Amino acid sequence: MRKCGEVAWGDADWPSLIGEVCRFVEGEKALLLVSDRFGVYHHSLSHRHKSEATERYNSGYNIADPRLPFSMTTAPGDARTGQQYLRNETFSDTEYFNEITVRADVMDSVHGVICDGEITGRVALSVQRGFGSDFFDTTSVKRMRAALPLLEQAVMLSAKLNLRSGMDDGMEASCMIDGESNVRFSRSADAQALEATGIGAVSNGRLLIRQSAIADLFARAFARPRLDSPVRFRIASEPPFYCNFRLSEVPEPMRWMMAGGRCLLLTFVTTPDVPDELTEQFAAAYGLTARERHIVQQVASSGNLRASAEALEISYETLRSHMKNVYEKTNFRTLSDVIQAVRTGDLSNLL
Repeated sequence: MRKCGEVAWGDADWPSLIGEVCRFVEGEKALLLVSDRFGVYHHSLSHRHKSEATERYNSGYNIADPRLPFSMTTAPGDARTGQQYLRNETFSDTEYFNEITVRADVMDSVHGVICDGEITGRVALSVQRGFGSDFFDTTSVKRMRAALPLLEQAVMLSAKLNLRSGMDDGMEASCMIDGESNVRFSRSADAQALEATGIGAVSNGRLLIRQSAIADLFARAFARPRLDSPVRFRIASEPPFYCNFRLSEVPEPMRWMMAGGRCLLLTFVTTPDVPDELTEQFAAAYGLTARERHIVQQVASSGNLRASAEALEISYETLRSHMKNVYEKTNFRTLSDVIQAVRTGDLSNLL
């Protein structure tokens, strides 16, 4: 189970981990399930399932799952077999049985609840066997229970690491957002931070975007198969502040959270606007070139180097080289010192 730690850091992938747990529990195929805000499971990742079978499950049969009410009562860290919840013969005459159980060849399962928390939601793993095999016994249930704590560590660590590390330097909050504006945060304070930006209100786990132009931007982003580079925009806040936003692809270690459809990572920060006259004053005082003045203006406005490099359409290393020259001319040692001096009109290093 070494892969449990590796997937959180991106050194291994989730499908291979799911396959490893499936074999450990003595199953043939598996589904990673993540619940939505209505308490309904959606398939996230799978092992040895055909894509049409998982898509069919997510298309509405997940709501009709006769075992759903029973599985939702299982505590995190615990596991049950499908037959313990509800025997096959009790719903064998239903559409669900024919379209999901039979067509996907799932005779029995071991359902283990990995976690159920604010950051992750309710996450479970269903390891399954087909109709040509025997029903699961208590040995497989015990094996699933033994694997659940390790899976919980992987889920929690990947969420915390990647929701935070997906941000640029200076980006202070983040969330996952899907095409229907459902959001999930790494910490409760981030929900309040997002609302404070003025982009909209968060209600029942959904972001209600106020400006139609911003809603259209999100729609266009989700219409693209993949974002090759982050989408950046900003919203004016209380003067002299504005909010920088960054919409990007979800880091690979967080793919397990993308249940029911594609998600993107939204990061945001509130920074003060920097008037041109402050930058001009700073540049003139320290003898900066026109190019260096332009770079300092961008860096002081965005608050971080990577975002500035993208905005200026230069490489990160080129920007760092220019900033090294700025440090030498101004006698400031760090990026934060330069930003603070520009924003406040501080020329004390001249003395």
